[in-house]
Amino acid sequence: MSAPPAPAPASPSSILSTLINHRIRLTLSPPSSSPKVLEGTLYAYDAISGTVVLSPASGTYRLVKPRLVSAVEVLGPAQAQGEKEKEEEKAWDAPLRPLDPRAKEARLREAVRREEEKARRIGVGVTPFGQNLFDALAKTLPVRWNRASIVVLDEVTIAPPYNLEDCRIPPNAGPNAASGLKRVRKVLEGERARILARTSGSPTPPIALG
Repeated sequence: MSAPPAPAPASPSSILSTLINHRIRLTLSPPSSSPKVLEGTLYAYDAISGTVVLSPASGTYRLVKPRLVSAVEVLGPAQAQGEKEKEEEKAWDAPLRPLDPRAKEARLREAVRREEEKARRIGVGVTPFGQNLFDALAKTLPVRWNRASIVVLDEVTIAPPYNLEDCRIPPNAGPNAASGLKRVRKVLEGERARILARTSGSPTPPIALG
């Protein structure tokens, strides 16, 4: 009488459900690449969805398809839930690196500089139209306030009520001031038209210059 056939060896993936919380080493054999080895704690195994969840020492969970597992090696016993929670708490309670005082001072100085820059861009005693015009010009040109007048390119002054004829250069301006004045007037004309188109109760429209 012949002996009964030996039972077929269990596939590596079939024993994963018995190794939850064990430290294991998985050998993966993707069809198009060389074998790959992963180590960590088996966090979960779902045979229905075909997913293995491995928690490496780095703390980043890895998802693995069971069909790619060619070998399973047990590295350590199952970890008790209390021990696992203690390790997680220890990771959260790790001391933070001390702040570099020089970096802190640099961030503080930068924050102060930004706030001062914002404050310099707000005109004192100017009309809402004047402030809107300053903000619009500042998007494309270097501008600053000189009391209620807007100074552009450090040479062209736009005095209230900020019409085109209020755009001037000083008599002793440099040789490039005339071209700067022409450029500023062109930008001013366009920005005025946009502001007047979206606001009500604005000052009178600009007077075109010949």
